[in-house]
Amino acid sequence: MSHWRLQINKIPNKHAYVWFPWIVGPVLLMGTIVTLLFSSETTVKKPSPKNFSGINKENGIDSKRQLYYYEAQISNLDKKVKSYRDELDQVWLDNDRYEDTLDKSKDKLFKILAHHKAVLSLLNQQLALERKKNSELQTVLIKNNKPDKKNLTSNLPAKNSRIPASN
Repeated sequence: MSHWRLQINKIPNKHAYVWFPWIVGPVLLMGTIVTLLFSSETTVKKPSPKNFSGINKENGIDSKRQLYYYEAQISNLDKKVKSYRDELDQVWLDNDRYEDTLDKSKDKLFKILAHHKAVLSLLNQQLALERKKNSELQTVLIKNNKPDKKNLTSNLPAKNSRIPASN
């Protein structure tokens, strides 16, 4: 604050420089706003019923032109609305077609998935049976191939013995 006071004290006529922006600025702003609010360019004139009848004594030609102009605008808007509705109907049809295609694809994928799950469960059952058979065979082999405790070296070949060559 002291910085501003120093600068204001340096200005020769401090009242004019300090009060001018605070008084004149808002007055100009309010004047601009009032002018814009009450100017004829910014207000929307509502057409009176006599302009639509086409029997305006003051300017009958202009009212007929306005009537034709408004009718042309209405017909153009009707055409646009119709084209937008047609586009919307086409989008809905396309959407329905895509949803049907998507539903069919989903059904196919679920069928394939169910088939693969069934095949996988069958393979798991077969694998379990093979493991069970394998473990049973290993237990039988272990029981049948117990080495003789009295003669452990009888099954082993001698160190320097020659193995006869098979013809």
